Amino acid sequence: MFALTCYDKSVRIWNNKNHTEIAKLAHNMQVTAVSWMERDAGVVTMGENGIVSTWTRSAQNKWQWAKILDVSRDRRLDDDPSCLAFFRDRIAIASPRFGVKVWLFIKGTWLPQRAILRQNVTALKFIEDGEAMIGGTTDGVLWYCQVPNGTLRAYTFMKSKVSTLDMDPKGTHVLAAQAGGRAHLVNVSGEDDKGKVEKIYATQDPDYENDLSYDFGALFANRGVYLLFGNVRGCIMVWDRSSGDIVHGLHHGDDNSIPAVANFDGNHATEESTHPPRDTLEFVAALHNLVYKKHPYLTHRNFGAICRQSNAWSLEMVLSASEYVPTVFDNYAVTVMIGDDPYTLGLFDTAARMILNSVTSPASFENVKEKWFPEVHHHCPGVPCLIVGTQIDLRDDPQVLEKLQRQKQRPVTSEQGERLARELGAVKYVECSALTQKGLKNVFDEAIVAALEPPVVKKRNKCVIV
Repeated sequence: MFALTCYDKSVRIWNNKNHTEIAKLAHNMQVTAVSWMERDAGVVTMGENGIVSTWTRSAQNKWQWAKILDVSRDRRLDDDPSCLAFFRDRIAIASPRFGVKVWLFIKGTWLPQRAILRQNVTALKFIEDGEAMIGGTTDGVLWYCQVPNGTLRAYTFMKSKVSTLDMDPKGTHVLAAQAGGRAHLVNVSGEDDKGKVEKIYATQDPDYENDLSYDFGALFANRGVYLLFGNVRGCIMVWDRSSGDIVHGLHHGDDNSIPAVANFDGNHATEESTHPPRDTLEFVAALHNLVYKKHPYLTHRNFGAICRQSNAWSLEMVLSASEYVPTVFDNYAVTVMIGDDPYTLGLFDTAARMILNSVTSPASFENVKEKWFPEVHHHCPGVPCLIVGTQIDLRDDPQVLEKLQRQKQRPVTSEQGERLARELGAVKYVECSALTQKGLKNVFDEAIVAALEPPVVKKRNKCVIV
């Protein structure tokens, strides 16, 4: 599986075997960090407000939310995002002003440990099976400290901010990416060479200087044989670890920015799991304008990706997800927050019947009253019903207006929808756009509220025959 953090304040969970999204975990704030729990039992998330939560998964693909930490008091509105590191029974959070705080899970409780007094940390990672940490700062310092009671030591000093850190599958080297287009291969094993920079990866080609970007940082690939670092005109550069040369390019299209790349490199594999051939790269690339259409009402604009387990998606699998295959997937779950309480919706990707009408089609609006609402009311008496107006992004579209005008029609207004809902006895009329996502979350929020507070059915007085 892999997890995607999205602009709509959600984390999407995707299955690698059947290439489907299986869960949407909605939050009340933007998610800044996600990490998988051991054995894929769930994910740990951190919001921009400093709330750290867990989402644990059951056998039925139900996801349960729980708040575990709140570090909002350590943050100011103008602070840079905090860093999160998670490993089994320990969590570390780097606050720009207060350093790195560490918690250990002991006897069912997250207990705070001695903090690491290093400010302005921009990247953080547990190493040595969780017994130590390595971090990078805004001023380019790469440091090391044992957890929980070690001494802070500076490994190396770079010229600019450390943006990301990645550990190779053997746990001997760390790849530190810098803002500005340099990546350092640093030895973190042994005693004599610990902290030594063994290789620097940087391109000197002046032809691409203005087109290069390093949004997703640097990471190991193919069991540490290659590195993924840098994007030029929609092409991910693949570096040979030993020689330091660019040996491949993975093209995604000139117009695509690539803000996130994730790779499973086998460091969590079991004895039964198989590795891809040494000349095969398997990873996930998240594109800003990649639209998944597995669920037609969702438009994902992704900016983050974290990969876990073996057999991660290859690039071809990600691109082929844009083709919708109408198959039944009855284990899709969406967990959303209503106030402070999480609720899980089970969604079924079938030819489902919903009372929806396009605001650009007066005929479909009339069918709600004449056909669909009476049918639902007949087969499901007493069930709360919402009327949903869709495609509101087209309500002011010039071509749509011109077409309707030729038929002497106009788009359906919100007032008309609300009036129809009152007339038919529906719970509410709501509107949304799957393209822009405007009102999309509100549709599901209102559906949850309607299910939790169903209308009271008055009992009829029975006739007494004397």
